[in-house]
Amino acid sequence: MKLSIFLLTVCLFFSASLHAQNSAESPFTPDEAKAKIEAILNKLDTGNFKQEEKTIGFIYLITNRWYSPFNYNFFIQTVTSKNLRTVVRVEGPRGDRLMFARILELEKVIDRDSTPVTKKEPSPLSPKYHAIAQPLNFISPALGVMYVSYKSPRLSRTQTWTRIILYLLTDAILVRTAGSGGFRERYRPEKYSGAIVAALLVPRIIGSVSAAELVTGHNRVMELGYTFYLE
Repeated sequence: MKLSIFLLTVCLFFSASLHAQNSAESPFTPDEAKAKIEAILNKLDTGNFKQEEKTIGFIYLITNRWYSPFNYNFFIQTVTSKNLRTVVRVEGPRGDRLMFARILELEKVIDRDSTPVTKKEPSPLSPKYHAIAQPLNFISPALGVMYVSYKSPRLSRTQTWTRIILYLLTDAILVRTAGSGGFRERYRPEKYSGAIVAALLVPRIIGSVSAAELVTGHNRVMELGYTFYLE
């Protein structure tokens, strides 16, 4: 029973946090690009980032600390020793990666045009509230995901639906497993009600932490007035 809960929650966490990357050229030198990215992070994620000494072959690597509400890696490099064009690569979960690429574009740190073919106008963000996200998460983590992802750049559509499906599937499996004593007998929710409640707390704890980070990060981006092409 405990092993089933552990494996499910680990799969839920990592499958919802798959990383990707986005690269674009910058009109600045690597030193200038680094300074500008750090200036942005000092406003957006104050005290929650660091420069890594091990840069994996790049000139600079700036990454978030574990307690940051965001998830990102900024790699800065030149194309070749003969061609000194600077390239900035952003890595992270798809939502944060696209969000930071858009912010770097708005701040003129990278040469990139994310304007959709439809020429849709970018939208300012509206605030999110912990007082709404947490009760919804307690009812069902899937509801919490729906709320925090709506009109927010923090989660892409794929991330949103992946998390919703995984949370619903996890709840169903946990209820069935706990309600049958770990499949030792037939499903008897009246007998194992305590075990069912205890099992369902696991995804809600994970969802609570995730929702808090997403709402906090969303509101910080909103306060700085960045606009996005929201789906």
